[in-house]
Amino acid sequence: MDKKAILDKVYTRTYYVGEFRKRENIDASIIQACEDNSDILEDYFKSALNELNFYSQKRLVKVVMNEETIEVTSERVKNEELKECLENLVSDYLAEYVLFRWLSDNGYGISPEGVSNALENVKDCICALAPKVRRRAANMGI
Repeated sequence: MDKKAILDKVYTRTYYVGEFRKRENIDASIIQACEDNSDILEDYFKSALNELNFYSQKRLVKVVMNEETIEVTSERVKNEELKECLENLVSDYLAEYVLFRWLSDNGYGISPEGVSNALENVKDCICALAPKVRRRAANMGI
């Protein structure tokens, strides 16, 4: 996954939201995020990644962020089929999270429902990628 592509989604979405809101309020142009706001957006981005990383580490799936890319790895056999799906869901979640935080911090109360739904989709996919771990009690027939 390309970090820049995810932030470009945020820039595009904030542009359209800002253009729509300008009809109601001329000061709505502050909604429109751009590369000048990258420091703030980067903080939101890292916050979302930390949450994902914490969850995925418990499931033996790794979400690794480099300077420009994000990579998802798993020890599960045949993980390639699910990996692409997970990368798309993570990309959508990160864009949704950053957009939500940006709009909320700029005084536009929006529902966190989109972020919650995106996170649940990611968690479901992470669980599908996680290797199955058997508990000792299950092995003993309890």
